[in-house]
Amino acid sequence: MKLHRTLLPALAAVAAVQVASAQEITPKWFQHINATVGVAEADKLPILKKQGEDDETLNGTELMDSYSQLLRYDATRLLLGVRENGINEQDPNITPADQALAAAYPDRSLIWIDAATGKPLGLAWKESLTPTSDIGIDVTSPTHGYQSNNNNAWWRVGIDDGAEGQRALYTHFKHIILRYAPKAGGGWETTPTVAYEEQLPGIGDGLSGTKDAEGNPVTGGEPGSWISWRFRDFHVKGSGVNTVILAGGGTWRIGHHPQVLVTTDGLNFTPKARVDNRDNGARRNDFALGGLTSFPVDYPNNYGTSPSQPKISAVYAGHFPGTGWGARPNRYTTNPDNPSPELTYNQQPNVTIYRRNETSHAGLPAFNWEAAGKDGLPIDHEVDGMTRYDGNWIGSLAAASSLDYIVAYAMPSWNSQFGEINKPAWLAIHRLDGSIASGNSSFKLDFNEDDELVVGNGSAGHDYLYDPWVEVYPDATVPGKAEVLVTFGTAGFGVFTVQNVGATLVSSPANQTVAAGSDVTIAANVTGSPNDFQWYRNGVPLEPKPYYQGTTKKVALTILAAATSDAGTYQLKWTNPITGAGQTAVATLTVTGAAAHLDTVQIMPEEALPVTVPNGS
Repeated sequence: MKLHRTLLPALAAVAAVQVASAQEITPKWFQHINATVGVAEADKLPILKKQGEDDETLNGTELMDSYSQLLRYDATRLLLGVRENGINEQDPNITPADQALAAAYPDRSLIWIDAATGKPLGLAWKESLTPTSDIGIDVTSPTHGYQSNNNNAWWRVGIDDGAEGQRALYTHFKHIILRYAPKAGGGWETTPTVAYEEQLPGIGDGLSGTKDAEGNPVTGGEPGSWISWRFRDFHVKGSGVNTVILAGGGTWRIGHHPQVLVTTDGLNFTPKARVDNRDNGARRNDFALGGLTSFPVDYPNNYGTSPSQPKISAVYAGHFPGTGWGARPNRYTTNPDNPSPELTYNQQPNVTIYRRNETSHAGLPAFNWEAAGKDGLPIDHEVDGMTRYDGNWIGSLAAASSLDYIVAYAMPSWNSQFGEINKPAWLAIHRLDGSIASGNSSFKLDFNEDDELVVGNGSAGHDYLYDPWVEVYPDATVPGKAEVLVTFGTAGFGVFTVQNVGATLVSSPANQTVAAGSDVTIAANVTGSPNDFQWYRNGVPLEPKPYYQGTTKKVALTILAAATSDAGTYQLKWTNPITGAGQTAVATLTVTGAAAHLDTVQIMPEEALPVTVPNGS
């Protein structure tokens, strides 16, 4: 049944009192172009400015600052990746003040940040704008990728998890991943070695990024994919021979699927797995789908019995801008006991596939990303994404094996998709089943595409505004607690915490009387997180039905076009890891008049129908 728009204000009112059902998120400190929390005025990053420009350059001369990621280095220090400092050092009219700022905060650099206060502590490391050329590799040559230019627009870094003074640093340049060795006294070398080179035409088998009309690999193929290769999706975990890299293009281009790279010597990497994020086999000669991907998360594996393979591996992948703002994340898994092999013509022995698997399996719940405007849920663009988080515009995701949730960053809306409505960014929590965690599990970041306009983009926001990054660091001493480090593209960066909170019943649902055929919402108010909710009617748990809008496992239950059969007593029950089980008082729903829900039935013939096949068919 179509949802009446008159119900939307009621739903908004209910949402306003839903103050829990999962982990709560709290800012420790952040600084962005429109606000600062927890950072002293004197400690603000001096290059973080609210400014637009005429055209994007993406090559170290940008007039807008942007940040690749925020990484934890140790207990007291973070590392902030400065992709662009917002200063054109080649400008002949550059001021001495800007020259000094550019020297202190160079393009393609890492800056030490005080973890407690957000204060910048100085330059940690800087990479050349042309690091491959510096070691004699011409990426525009036919033997090294035949790239269309020598610029790396989507710079990002990764640091392994080794001991202090032994942590290698990794970056990427076009189709090449570079490794910088740690210095004995701290910091990193500035001359890299090649850790991995994608096999574009002229390199190795030359299959990556190529395709002909039938989907067969050819030398050349679609040059728009392989001569403009990029790694944008870039994670590094582990250390030494156990270092693992996830690297993907974050784009629809051919062969740019996320892939997992491993090493046997800690220096050179080879593909181990690919993420089939377009459901086409993750072929190196077929299109990928846009978006950023979480690092693989290993959960306990209930599939097999092999003690040597006790895990199931999952990644969560966003898809923007692959299919627009409604591109919601999916879950992809691989079973170590029975891996899905790579297609043979990709010629990558021992490479497995992460396939989309959103059923309940291997101990994981069924996965379905919750978002307004999806699966029958209403969407009101003046409210959803504006005053409440709605699950759309997902840009970056992060998860960890010890956490029962996913951290998501929702980007600002782009290109005036909703007319005069410009939606801000959000940081939010979803459960492992994809559902939105209600209550204080989302945080609004109040900046949007109109704050820093790029004239050459049709007066839309900068491309880097739509390249956020999220890192999650679980607290080993407190179950469910984690530190979340986030960069907001061109808009800033910050540190947040997520933690469990015991449940408290604030108010039980009220008795109601409604006319048959009317929509009705039964709501309680329960604080704390994470709360696993379940509604009961006449003492029996409610199963999902088409006329229960959304779910029966949230703090509010909405019944569409209530029928006589919906009359009865309703009660909400929950469990919380800190306070255990709880329940509301019972509320009575009275339905006046007569109405019934229409059941969906499948009509089948009693026996197979005869089919006559015409000659020649």
